[in-house]
Amino acid sequence: MLNKDRVNLRKKTSKWFGVITAVVVLGFIGFSTSNMYMEETIDVQASPIGEEITTSGTDNVEVLDWIYDKEKNNMQVVIDMNDLRFEQDSLQFMSKQRSNGEEVPVEKTYQMNDYAVFEISQLDKNYEQVLLQIDQQQEQENDGSATDSDAETNTEEVENVVQLYTDYRKVEEAEISSDDEYGYVKYIMNTLIEDTEQTIETKKEERQTLKKEIADLEEEANQVEQEKAYQTDEEQTETDGYLNSLETEKKQLQGDIDALNEQIQMEQERIDSYEERKKQESISLQ
Repeated sequence: MLNKDRVNLRKKTSKWFGVITAVVVLGFIGFSTSNMYMEETIDVQASPIGEEITTSGTDNVEVLDWIYDKEKNNMQVVIDMNDLRFEQDSLQFMSKQRSNGEEVPVEKTYQMNDYAVFEISQLDKNYEQVLLQIDQQQEQENDGSATDSDAETNTEEVENVVQLYTDYRKVEEAEISSDDEYGYVKYIMNTLIEDTEQTIETKKEERQTLKKEIADLEEEANQVEQEKAYQTDEEQTETDGYLNSLETEKKQLQGDIDALNEQIQMEQERIDSYEERKKQESISLQ
């Protein structure tokens, strides 16, 4: 009887040990292979649209538009390079996708003054993120100590100007349709108009906020003025000082509103100039 109980105890212990061992092994295998079936989480990396991006030194560029044509599997980027001190002919462009870390073709398809249109092609369907890098080609000065062979091979160096990014979670999907000179001009002008309209809308919202603050100050001043009738002479003197401070604050806010009105007017005139530019280009290219 005693021996039989001992046998059962050993069997029970062996059974639980096997279960625990199997759980540990399966857990280790699952952890080791999780990257094979779980999607990698990567941080969003996308350059802002419609904002100045600081490059080397005091230079700036601005991405006006960055779209992805899903059907063509291409991207189109419009950049304002007005604040770059570099000569346009000295700039080089390179693009790379994150999915496999390889370079993809990038071509500057159109240039109008300081506005440049680029097309990035042959992207993977799962590109994840795309880099557009602008470099500047510089000539090295020969100090006279280099050999003829060195002079032939070491006459140029490349300086990185700026790296721009887009992310599949942020990029706008749209059709790439510009394929002639006027099409590009219209595309650039329409992009500038849209950005300017957004700027106007933002300034109008700021103006409305300031108007609301003035209305609140006026309401508070009215309430204080009504209470003034029941105050002593000393209290009324303090109240007059407070009312003067409210009036000063109102004048400051009104000055800010006047400045916004001027800025909105300037932005509207800029839109008019873009529209006129489209008309002139349409006439000249006919």
